[in-house]
Amino acid sequence: MKKILIFENEYADHEPAFKAINLLSFDNQLQITQYNTSQELTNISNIDAYDAIIIDIDLSLKSHKDGFGIIQDIDTFNKDVLKKVMVLTGSSKVEEKLIEQGYDIRVAIKPIDIDQIADMLKDILK
Repeated sequence: MKKILIFENEYADHEPAFKAINLLSFDNQLQITQYNTSQELTNISNIDAYDAIIIDIDLSLKSHKDGFGIIQDIDTFNKDVLKKVMVLTGSSKVEEKLIEQGYDIRVAIKPIDIDQIADMLKDILK
């Protein structure tokens, strides 16, 4: 069982897509944990427990940090964990901003393309 962490405040809108990905591409072998806010990950060291991390850049207004802040925390904690990160965003400018900040992270643009997300997850999990 592979553990996936998803930071996404509109998860209910995307849950059917993630369930389809889990069923069709991973034989329901993904254990998905979803957080609406950055502070739900109570300790950054807990990030090591996950095999893949999907981060939406725009999180709930209640979130102390946006997706960029979470990425910076991961980078500070352990740069190698960034290899397990994929960004999910509605903005085509996010990839450019990540590159400007020196990050080489997979980016998927919403609306969710099930095949694209599945392929990116397979790449991370291999």
